[in-house]
Amino acid sequence: MAAVGGLALTGIATVLVDENADRQVQEALNAQSEALAGSLGHVIDQHLQALVDARALIGALPPSGLDRRTWRRFVVGQELDQRLRGLFGVAWVECVDRDALVEFESAVAAEYPSDLDFAVRAHPSGPGKAPDGQAALVIRYHEPLELNAEALGVDLATAPGALSGLLRARDTGRPATSPPMRLAQDGNAVADKLVFYVPVYDTPQVPATIAERRAALRGFIAGPMNLQQILEDETLGPADGLALAIVDAVDGVALARVTPHDFDTIEPRVAMSSTSVAGREWLVTAAKPAGRASTVTVLTAVTGTALSLALATLLAALARAGRLGAPRPRGAQDAANSPASLASRVLDSLRYGVAVLATDGSPMFANRAWREDGEGQGQQESNLGELLWAAFESEVPTLLAGKHSTIVRELCIPGDRRPRQVVIRVSAIETAQGPALCVTCEDVTLRRHAEQQLLRSRNMLEATTRMSQVGGWELDIDRSELHWADEAFRIHELPLGEQPGLQDAIEFFESGAQSEFRRTIDNALVRGQGWDLELPLVTARGNRRWIRTVGRAERSEGRTVRIQGSYQDVTERRADEDRLRLSEERFRLIAEHATDGIWDWDLKTGQEYLSPSFKALFGYADHELPNTPEGWQRIILAEDRELLEQALQAHVERGEDFAVPVRFNHKQAGIVWVICRGQAIFDNDGTAVRVVGTHTDITQLKHTEAELERAREAAEAGSRSKSEFLANMSHEIRTPITAILGFVDLLATRDDLDTESADFLETIERNGRHLLEIIDDILDLSKIEAGRMAVERREVDPAALLEEVRELLEVRARGHGLELTVSVDEDVPERIESDALRLRQILLNLVGNAIKFTESGSVQVHASCDQGAERPRLRIEVIDTGVGVEPDAIDRLFRPFTQADDSHTRTFGGTGLGLTISQRLAGMLGGEIEVRSTPGQGSTFTVTVDAGACAGKSTGTAIKATTERPRSDPAAEPESSPAAEPESSQSDEPLLEPADIEQTQAALPAKPLTGRRILVAEDGPDNQRLIQLYLTRAGAEVSLVDNGRDAVDALQSPQSRFDALLLDMQMPVLDGYGAASELRALGNRIPIVALTAHAMGGDRERCIAAGCDEYATKPIDPAAMIASINRALSSVARRG
Repeated sequence: MAAVGGLALTGIATVLVDENADRQVQEALNAQSEALAGSLGHVIDQHLQALVDARALIGALPPSGLDRRTWRRFVVGQELDQRLRGLFGVAWVECVDRDALVEFESAVAAEYPSDLDFAVRAHPSGPGKAPDGQAALVIRYHEPLELNAEALGVDLATAPGALSGLLRARDTGRPATSPPMRLAQDGNAVADKLVFYVPVYDTPQVPATIAERRAALRGFIAGPMNLQQILEDETLGPADGLALAIVDAVDGVALARVTPHDFDTIEPRVAMSSTSVAGREWLVTAAKPAGRASTVTVLTAVTGTALSLALATLLAALARAGRLGAPRPRGAQDAANSPASLASRVLDSLRYGVAVLATDGSPMFANRAWREDGEGQGQQESNLGELLWAAFESEVPTLLAGKHSTIVRELCIPGDRRPRQVVIRVSAIETAQGPALCVTCEDVTLRRHAEQQLLRSRNMLEATTRMSQVGGWELDIDRSELHWADEAFRIHELPLGEQPGLQDAIEFFESGAQSEFRRTIDNALVRGQGWDLELPLVTARGNRRWIRTVGRAERSEGRTVRIQGSYQDVTERRADEDRLRLSEERFRLIAEHATDGIWDWDLKTGQEYLSPSFKALFGYADHELPNTPEGWQRIILAEDRELLEQALQAHVERGEDFAVPVRFNHKQAGIVWVICRGQAIFDNDGTAVRVVGTHTDITQLKHTEAELERAREAAEAGSRSKSEFLANMSHEIRTPITAILGFVDLLATRDDLDTESADFLETIERNGRHLLEIIDDILDLSKIEAGRMAVERREVDPAALLEEVRELLEVRARGHGLELTVSVDEDVPERIESDALRLRQILLNLVGNAIKFTESGSVQVHASCDQGAERPRLRIEVIDTGVGVEPDAIDRLFRPFTQADDSHTRTFGGTGLGLTISQRLAGMLGGEIEVRSTPGQGSTFTVTVDAGACAGKSTGTAIKATTERPRSDPAAEPESSPAAEPESSQSDEPLLEPADIEQTQAALPAKPLTGRRILVAEDGPDNQRLIQLYLTRAGAEVSLVDNGRDAVDALQSPQSRFDALLLDMQMPVLDGYGAASELRALGNRIPIVALTAHAMGGDRERCIAAGCDEYATKPIDPAAMIASINRALSSVARRG
């Protein structure tokens, strides 16, 4: 026991650094150790790459493409045994369901020579049985076969220690290793070897989850390695004279060690480094002699997980030697070299606390760091032990029972300033007193703080990449693994975590871009070249995006080991660039080819661009006019320059439209008119920085406008002449007709009139009225064509209006032996919004025509409502059984002065204007007139008009259709103020039918003007006499003058006692308009009633504007004239 303890202590002493060692020598040793660790990691990576290449071979083959020959050709052809020292072949381990082993054996045996008996069997050093539920993991191929034939058929699931490495590789998808193990083909004379495993799945890429990996497992590539040979290889690095030890830092397994045979020292210098191998951390310990001669056995106890487990082994050795807690030997030399002294010095040199606790938690030993840590916290070492004991006390039984090799816990303990994070590791050891616990306590507060800082940095980086839309990625060449950052998934519109393989990632690019990206990756692999490209791809959701990808290759030992890159979505930027490029191209084409001048004025710098076409507008070559504001300011007319500057200022400051016509001096052609248009461009502060615009030559347009203006003035002058002519003609014709019809009216009232004389009077009256109707039709058409016919929309009762038309024309229909009927559908609203006067005029024309052209049968008038349009429409059909109209003649019905057949004119008479006027009036009312006709059977004329917004409403204020009569209405006009009456022509004024003359006279009050003195200004003797008779019979005292001047003189005379003035508006010397105006100017407020034979639109307003109070027309309706006089008298009386 003492000898074993001595060896342990001596070995430990050789790996410790003396506190007083020379710093430079130690640093050199540290560097040498790190170089050896790096070289070892690189060599192991080369070995693993052979296994990864084999996995790539299997992945490239179809499921049935892997056979013994292919495998041998790959392994032997690679000359792995020559290139990679320590690698003892490469095996294919197949995962086989145990129910299928018989078929599997038969299939594989057929691949080998008959003298090689292939059979699935347990590992010779194993328990002989795999765990329940575990599939067989059978070595199917192992090349070179000459060295590994004994391994064929071995089920590695039964090999001691192998299964843990296999399952770790399966679940992680990465290479893994098992502890050193005796191979089936090695027998008993060869040292244990490490075996590395690379998992192979049914899928090209490693599945994303553990469950998917387990389900897709196909097998493993296995590579046994002799780590001892690798350490002894002189190509590893400068290891002369060094003692080396390799320990797996995770589970504390000693993997290999090398000790020179002449390694002599009392206190060797020691350095420790680490390297990552197959996902495991290996500790590489290097020891170097200090120079004093002393033969010592070295490195027998460099084991354990990291340093804490190595210390556990040290303490166990001390305990077994019986030195733990034993008194130190006497004598300085003996004391310095005693195992207990060396152990104590080693443990006290450590940065973290180490203690040995009994199984009940009581302290047996503590190093200096443990003691100082307890004192620094204000606690005794036993109290620190008690504090930590509570963290793992419940797990001590399982530790002592061997179920766990080490317990690792992290906890927070009180500190002098703030709590600390510590990691404790607990291992079971054997001491002379029995089982004990080796406990290490390492302060990781700074490390955890650094980790938190790193996590915050990573989070900040992730947020930054998300905001900047940059997604990083990394391709590990050795592991064939591609890793994306979260933003890369978002760019590709893939769920986070659904990591595609390299091929799938490349296939996101469009077909043309895929080959370019593959070439880029190849260049990075072979030559280590970086890149910066923009390529189009299609996301998982089918959206097309432009991606900027930037990358670099990381190389080691002359080959690429890692490729790092980034994706950035630049779709919007590319779209903006395309739009800008297109805009610039358009601008260039416009500037080069447009006839308009283009300008761009930078308000901050004062610089201005004038396109060549701008200068050409004014006859200048590009070089003749400078690109400055002064260039154009010197050729613009001075008065227009101020106008242009004001318009620009209004645009910039108030946002008003900038489009102003101005004049420039052309180099050769005099004055040029242009329209200057512009648009200001503002910065983020709202300050105008540029104005861009165009100049368009409008010289010809200005000339055309001037010509049009002259033509318009000429047309208006002609229209005025025409209107004046029509007005004069109306006056000249109506004036004699007034006398004719008036005296006929008076003669018809005589009692001594015989029958023949009565017939003569009726003939005179009928022809006079016919002549008047012709004049009215011509005037109506003239007003419509001149745009002076107005419509006034009011509420109208359509049923009442139709009944009124029936009453007006019923006598005429009866005279023709016809039945005239009117019907109204229930859906016709009680009120519509229209012009009753014009609608009645249309209906009187249509129904009158139907009666005129129908010799027998009936005339039906039917009203309905069309609700299908956007606004309701009133529809009235006039149906007759008359002569009808030929189809080819229907179009001529609505032409002026035209009837369907000239024979109709000869037979029935008429001017041919009625339908033309009616059609145009219907259009003004928002409708039209349509015709359907069958010759010899009759016609249907349908008028539709807009029913207006009030259709269907019943306000109780609708104007009765009987309140306004057409010119054929026999009833008198109601009394109303001039402002309430619509604008109308003489055709709107009522005329008396012969049968109604007596009724009209009877309707008048007996003497409505009794006591009134009326001055009549009329230049026609016949009309003077007629008017005098009418007024005298009404009880008035009448005085006559021949013109307006005499009227003014008579009224301004001191002897004037007149109550009213009846004033003809067209007279010699001074007409009625001048007389009324002069009287009002003189302050004379006498009631004035205008009397006119004019029939043009606006005549009433003109009379009122001249100073008249009322308005009467010729031919004279005596009742209407007398009513107008009475209204004027009443109106003036009210005004006082």
